[in-house]
Amino acid sequence: MIDITTTLARRYAQAYYNINSEDLTLAICNNLQRAEHFLRNNRSLVAWLKVPVIPDAVKIASLQSLLIQKFEIAQSISSLITLLVEHKRSYLIGLVLKEIHDIFQERSGIHLFVVSSSHELSADGVSAIEQFLQRKRPGAVLAGHHIDKNLIAGIRMQSNSELWEYSVRKDLRAIELPLNR
Repeated sequence: MIDITTTLARRYAQAYYNINSEDLTLAICNNLQRAEHFLRNNRSLVAWLKVPVIPDAVKIASLQSLLIQKFEIAQSISSLITLLVEHKRSYLIGLVLKEIHDIFQERSGIHLFVVSSSHELSADGVSAIEQFLQRKRPGAVLAGHHIDKNLIAGIRMQSNSELWEYSVRKDLRAIELPLNR
C-alpha cells in the first residue's frame, strides 16, 4: 500500500522531472540515490528540518550545501528545496530524491537488477545472465551480485518492479503453499 507521503513525494518529483529532465544524467541520478541513502541513514538531520524555530533560509542553505556541493546534484534542485521548505515539507526531500531517481530510470528504460545465487558465478555465468536480462527487458543493467545460501541451488534476479527466480527454495514454497491452505 502506498501511503500519502509517498504519493506527495512522487508528485513533487514528477513536477521537478517535467521541468528539469534535461539537467538529469545517469551520474546525477546515481548521486540522487546516494543522497537519498545518506538522508535515510541520518534521520536526525531530517528531523531538524521539522523544527519550526530554525529559519527557512538556514534550512534552504543547509540542504543546498549538502545536496549540490557534497553530492554534486544539479543546481536546479535548489528550486525544489526552496519549494519544499516554503511548503513546510522539507522532511520529504529524501523521498522526493528517490522518486526522481525512479522516474528517471522508468523514462530512460533503465532496469537495475541485483542477482543472488546459491554459489559463486563464473564470468560465463554472469554473461549468460546479462544476455537473458537483455532479451527479457531491453535496457536491463546488472547492478550487483551476491551469494545467498538460502536459494538452495538456484538464482534470483530482482529489480524494483520485477523478479525472476529459479531455485529449489522457490519450488519448495510452491509445494508448501497449497499444503498450508
